[in-house]
Amino acid sequence: MSLDTDINAALTGLAGGRSYCETPPPEVAAPYIVWMEIVDTPENSLDGPVARNARVQVDIFAATRIESDALLVQVIDALTVPPVRALELSRQRFTEDAVGLKRTTVDFSIWH
Repeated sequence: MSLDTDINAALTGLAGGRSYCETPPPEVAAPYIVWMEIVDTPENSLDGPVARNARVQVDIFAATRIESDALLVQVIDALTVPPVRALELSRQRFTEDAVGLKRTTVDFSIWH
């Protein structure tokens, strides 16, 4: 399967099924997840590419920090096991005043 397919399958059951690649639909209810591949870098040898490393950003939007943190644990649990096997790189927390939500961003490194 492709990396996008594997990530989508891993996240699709979270947040009440509200997991979206790149852009959520208008007026989506919280909580929801938005994920996107930020960078995809080849690992090259003299024989050509041997693997790729993707940096994937997952944004979790929720009404409260507690709800966001609980969903964060679920996202990490879903992505750090096969077939994705992501490695967590960093976390950031924000308040999205314009929409009245809390946002947690987590970055992953994924070899594929």
